[in-house]
Amino acid sequence: MGTERQLNLWNIGTSVEENILFWKEMHDLKGTQNNLRRGFFQKYDIISREIKSPKEQIEILKNEKAK
Repeated sequence: MGTERQLNLWNIGTSVEENILFWKEMHDLKGTQNNLRRGFFQKYDIISREIKSPKEQIEILKNEKAK
């Protein structure tokens, strides 16, 4: 993001404290989003492994029966 764009995002006429609080909130929200996203994909990986494992076991059993 260029400097001009950053300057335009500052709300002219509000106190510096308000602007700092706004940017801190935005930063915190981004951190929360990243944590939620990370948690979702960790759960997704665990679930997909749990689903894959029985499928692999079924294939092994089928192959053993075929012998």
